[in-house]
Amino acid sequence: MIANNSDHCKPNIRTASLVAICIYVSSFNTLASNLPPAEQFREDIRQGQAEQVYQRMQEVEGEFAGQADYDYAFGLAALRSGRAAEATWSLERVILVESRHYRAKLALAEAYMDMGRYNQAQRLLDEVKSAKTSSSIVSTTQRLQERLENLRNPRFWAVNTHAIVGLGYDSNVSSSPASDIFYNGQEYALEEDPSVFSELTLRQRLDYTPDEAWRFSAGYRFRDSRPYQESEFTRQRFQVDLESRYQQNNWQISAQPAFVKGWRDSEGEIQEARLGLNGRISMQGHTLLGFGSLTNLSYEQSPADNNDGQFYLLGGGWVSQPAGSALPLTLVLTGYYLSTDQPDSTVGDFSGPGANANFIYQFNGKLRFSAKAGWSNRSYSSSRNDNQLTAGLNANYQLNPQWRIEPEINFTNMSSDSEIAEHNRLTAKVSVRYDFQSHQF
Repeated sequence: MIANNSDHCKPNIRTASLVAICIYVSSFNTLASNLPPAEQFREDIRQGQAEQVYQRMQEVEGEFAGQADYDYAFGLAALRSGRAAEATWSLERVILVESRHYRAKLALAEAYMDMGRYNQAQRLLDEVKSAKTSSSIVSTTQRLQERLENLRNPRFWAVNTHAIVGLGYDSNVSSSPASDIFYNGQEYALEEDPSVFSELTLRQRLDYTPDEAWRFSAGYRFRDSRPYQESEFTRQRFQVDLESRYQQNNWQISAQPAFVKGWRDSEGEIQEARLGLNGRISMQGHTLLGFGSLTNLSYEQSPADNNDGQFYLLGGGWVSQPAGSALPLTLVLTGYYLSTDQPDSTVGDFSGPGANANFIYQFNGKLRFSAKAGWSNRSYSSSRNDNQLTAGLNANYQLNPQWRIEPEINFTNMSSDSEIAEHNRLTAKVSVRYDFQSHQF
């Protein structure tokens, strides 16, 4: 009888021990004075030195046990070096001290997955999903949820499909100047062409994921845009794309070839062949981006003004949370340089830089707001120079896993040495997106 009572009490021994450690550390204010800052350890882990960090911290665990920053770093080091069981001990200490340390909860959920304790991992993921967190934590939670579902029921192939229907207003469908202009010695009476428009987008993608590092994809996207007051600007666009992606703990690279066919008012308009390369690396709480593409464009409707040619794009970016984990705000800055080789174009080749800034605020697990601003410059070999400014606001509300609503408003201002290129354009649109159930096999 005594033995049975002792067994019944065993589940509480670990919790009591953890509480005792926290009280002990709080009372005596133990400081890991001989250790570098905890952030330095986390950076070393991101750089692939988890084993070295674990060995160093394991020897002096008693000095920092109960201090959340160091316990979190030690738990990560143990997890990344393949010691999931040891990771749970320090990560549980973190959560006892800081119940809203969501990154620790996600790391603990990952440790539970490695140990096959899937129900406990799911409970932690559900806790993080129900909290108001940053977009990066939401993304990590989704990734871990997908991994957990795959561990429970391994599937290597998946087909994902979604459809988007939008209705909006465009103040200047043809991107025309708002007044009479002189061009090539002649006067033209031009005006803006406003219209209500609808959009339909269909997207389907097949993914093959042989392991956690590699993913291969193939898919198509069809888009139909119909301005009802300016029907000659009805456009369809069909794209076939491939992707191969390789990902490690803190970096990722991908190659994305694509072929696009476009129609304007039911007639062939454009063909596009593109090869894109992308990369990203995370360090010290920030993410650096790199991207480039080579595109071959062939126009079919303007033989007198042949704009066929090659387009070269090279750029980079930076992703960060300006307020840290205290505010679910993400800042994305990108810059690029675009140049062309269009030997038969009447305005000549062009080149120039561009920059974009995006602010993303994750209000809660269902609602997200974003704001964007952009600038680009194009200098033509014909001495023409264009400057374009853009701005936009967007909201994304997820009603349930299948349905979401996306209202947005965008403004473009184009100034140019050539009057015929100058224009202002305002679009407002509300879209409804439906994600079909993913089919995995």
